Amino acid sequence: MARINILKKINAPIATVFNTIADIREFAKARPHVIECGITSTVVYGVGTRFYEIRKIDNRETKIEFEITEFEKDNKVRIVSDSHGAIWDTTFTVESELNVTKLTMVMDVKAYSMISHLMSPKVLGKIKSSIDGDMDMIKEYCEKSS
Repeated sequence: MARINILKKINAPIATVFNTIADIREFAKARPHVIECGITSTVVYGVGTRFYEIRKIDNRETKIEFEITEFEKDNKVRIVSDSHGAIWDTTFTVESELNVTKLTMVMDVKAYSMISHLMSPKVLGKIKSSIDGDMDMIKEYCEKSS
């Protein structure tokens, strides 16, 4: 298993930051490489929300499906995906610190296919860099929105 940790300090209210990561429509707007997103469940916000994103990755469009498995308003959202031979288990937490909001993302990647096991050391750095870029986009989006 691999773990990726990223922390961003955002000059925006905690409610703005939380809503950006918890509402998948806002989450998609914050990241321009998300070409399309849609809700595939009857639940549209909170635990049980299932959704997909079509993203541009390495000049290819890739569809990934997700589910929100934990949700504590203005505190934590956990999103899980089974994609490319691995379980991607991501928890976002928000907390106030002085005049900023701390957004922490912890992603556990559990490869279960042989190809994922072989590829993970080679691509982990690229994945972390890509996710760090996503977190920068979320920071910029939240700061412009507040």
